[in-house]
Parts: sequence; structure tokens; C-alpha cells
Amino acid sequence: MSLGDKIKSARELLGISQLTLAVKCGWDSQSRIGNYEKDLREPNIKDLKKLAKALERPLVYFLENEDEARITEGQGDQRLTEVEKNVLGMFKHLTASQQRGILNEIQAVYRLNEEVVATYRKRDGKESG
Repeated sequence: MSLGDKIKSARELLGISQLTLAVKCGWDSQSRIGNYEKDLREPNIKDLKKLAKALERPLVYFLENEDEARITEGQGDQRLTEVEKNVLGMFKHLTASQQRGILNEIQAVYRLNEEVVATYRKRDGKESG
């Protein structure tokens, strides 16, 4: 994903226009944002910091190369898919109560899936023995 794509994606997740983003950054024209999103211009670090703040993203989100975008958790490095990035971006904008509710639902589905897998493994083990 290019820098322009990241800017556009973050802006769209917030549901704001190019003009609104430009104003949040203290700029007069939305064409500046359009040029960044189309990768016609690349923002300098000062402007990138303004964009990161206005888009409620860490600066590193815009700086890291797609190949460097990794998370580490227990089983080694895993790359986030675009769907996962979008889900996390939306999740961030929920209230703490909404986040807890979503996590509870995910945990319930995960536990159910684990139970189903364990049942099939147990059944398959008995049938083959």
C-alpha cells in the first residue's frame, strides 16, 4: 500500500472529506490532500506529522514499508491483512464499552470454534483407532 493509499484509507475510516482533513492540518486547500492521496506529491516529515495527528494514527503507520508492517505475538511474525488493518482502525474509534462488547463476542466465537475442533479431533481419533 502506497503512502497515498494509507492517507486515503485513514481519512475514509474517519469518514472525513479531503477538505476537512486539510483544515484539520491547517491548510487552505483540499488539492494538497488529493495530491498526497494520488501519490503526486509526498509530504515532508513536518506535514506527515500533521496528517498523522489529524488522522489519529501513529506516525510510524505512514512511515513503515508494507514489507516491514509486522506484529509479533507468541508464534512469530505475522503480517496484518488489509481487512485486519481496517478492523483495527475501526475498533480504535469505538468507546471502551463497545470494545469490551466486541471482544466478548470474539472470545465467545473463538471458544466455540475451539470446542468444535476438539470434538472433531476426538471423534477422528476414536474412529481411526
